[in-house]
Amino acid sequence: MLHQMKIERHLSKLFIQSFNRSNLVYRCFLKGKTDGALARTAQLCLSEQFVGMCGIVYCFSRAECERSAEYLSKSGVTAQAYHAGLQDQDRTDVQTQWANDEYQVICATIAFGMGIDKPNVRFVIHLSMPKSIEVRLVILKEKHAFYFHLKI
Repeated sequence: MLHQMKIERHLSKLFIQSFNRSNLVYRCFLKGKTDGALARTAQLCLSEQFVGMCGIVYCFSRAECERSAEYLSKSGVTAQAYHAGLQDQDRTDVQTQWANDEYQVICATIAFGMGIDKPNVRFVIHLSMPKSIEVRLVILKEKHAFYFHLKI
């Protein structure tokens, strides 16, 4: 990464730390077809473990955000899509409503999440893994869906 960013090693400090934290649980599942992954996601959101708790479903594209939010909503999960294709005011409204717990789940592209200060997020699901290694939490093949949750 230092090479890609054209940072000279001798002019910088390097901090290395594991992302593994004892209060997080990481799980990985074979993704299969998108409908199957969405059905499993809806099941998880409605499970006793997460019912009424707040989460993020990260999607690869705007279309996947829209489709995921629609699928989850039809399955009984209060969900809304959030991506760059929304009008500015719509994005602000969705984020505010999610922050105020009007939606259990926000289905967003990976650009969402920078600077989120929402203390009650209890699960994060990567419906599709990002293409670049810089934004992955764990290096996994794309055929896997991945989620982690906070132990309470």
